[in-house]
Amino acid sequence: MATTNQNKEIKMSAPAEFNGDRTRTEEYIADCILIFGANPTIFDNDEKKIAYALSYIKTGTGGPWKLNWIKEHTNSITGVVAHGTWSDFETAFMKQFQEPNYEARNCQTLNMISQGTGSAADYVQKFRLV
Repeated sequence: MATTNQNKEIKMSAPAEFNGDRTRTEEYIADCILIFGANPTIFDNDEKKIAYALSYIKTGTGGPWKLNWIKEHTNSITGVVAHGTWSDFETAFMKQFQEPNYEARNCQTLNMISQGTGSAADYVQKFRLV
């Protein structure tokens, strides 16, 4: 009987370092989630997911935010880091780095989409990408 190594990591491109660029916020989180989904036995808890995501936040306004996150989640007596849940991390990350007028910009983009001379499939694709 052949056995498989379910703990073997699927090699994927690491997310590009996040520097606080608000136009890359969603892309960064999506890249991390893609890696977590491809390697569920490696990223089997929220602590590992958050530590991984934090490890690629290094420069720009991202660096100080990461340091602040770690300070806020480290027990000053024991030195133990307790990051909390991925959901809480993602919410805090998005609150800090998502474009301020994200929803308004998306509404404006939706209003500007028209089929024009393109196919209906192209029109639907534009709509779905917003």
